[in-house]
Amino acid sequence: MKKVLLFIALIVSVASFSQDHFSGITTSKRVGILNIGLNPSELANLTNHFEVQLMSSSVNVSNNKIGFKDLLNGSNLESIVFKGTEPVNFNLDSEIVGPGFAIKLLNWGFAIASKGTIKANIIDVDTNLGSAITNGTLSSINTGTAIISNNNNQRINGTAWGEIGFSVAHKIFENKKNKINAGVTFKLLFPGAYANIGLDKFQGRITNNSGNLALTNATANLNIAYSGNLGNNFTNVNDFTSSVFGNLQGMATDLGIDYQLLDSNKKYKIKIGASIRNIGSITFKSNSNYYTNYNLSIQ
Repeated sequence: MKKVLLFIALIVSVASFSQDHFSGITTSKRVGILNIGLNPSELANLTNHFEVQLMSSSVNVSNNKIGFKDLLNGSNLESIVFKGTEPVNFNLDSEIVGPGFAIKLLNWGFAIASKGTIKANIIDVDTNLGSAITNGTLSSINTGTAIISNNNNQRINGTAWGEIGFSVAHKIFENKKNKINAGVTFKLLFPGAYANIGLDKFQGRITNNSGNLALTNATANLNIAYSGNLGNNFTNVNDFTSSVFGNLQGMATDLGIDYQLLDSNKKYKIKIGASIRNIGSITFKSNSNYYTNYNLSIQ
């Protein structure tokens, strides 16, 4: 877990903090396959008659502990993560856009594209408990005993899945000053792996006895769940990252529309678009799935 926390923190320095992936391309007048992921109607605005996508990636990271100043100053990131009393929250959202192809024919646009998604979250983890687990110490140096009373559902989870999208868009109206396009993407979803460790309503005492930590008077509801390749070996991280594409077990749809105010050269002066994405569902169903609840009680 220590390596995972450090990895997530370091990624902050190169990540985009927007909600959408590849959102920077919306400021460019060039339209390619990446634009379709934000709004399928953009397929009718392709810059070229043919577009080929090999690979692109985007990573969004957010957290409530580490800032750019800490990275620039070379601060001890793990000590900052577990500093104070505010629970630790990290969110990692990454997309890898694979091979894709798009073509523009008259007023129509057609495309096929692939994408893998990996999400990981650390949610409401108590600073003393997290420090004790990852570092073998308490977050407060001067405190030999920490009493933890956390009614939150502390969780560490991750999800990976792949998708293949089939898109079509059409120019539905155009005159000298106005243009309107509409598009739709139908996506086949392939669940890869899911893992969750949840610790709900944790109460307990952590005591430092000459460098050895002892957990006493502890109660909690513990949930462990995982699916996919993780069912065979939960501790092998490679099984999580290498199983982005599983079997087809879901479908989703994106809908989009855009309006353009044109100049005398048929170039837009203003473009406004809207989309509704990921209408559908995905199921992580496998014979190797594992789900168990435990009642933790340590005297």
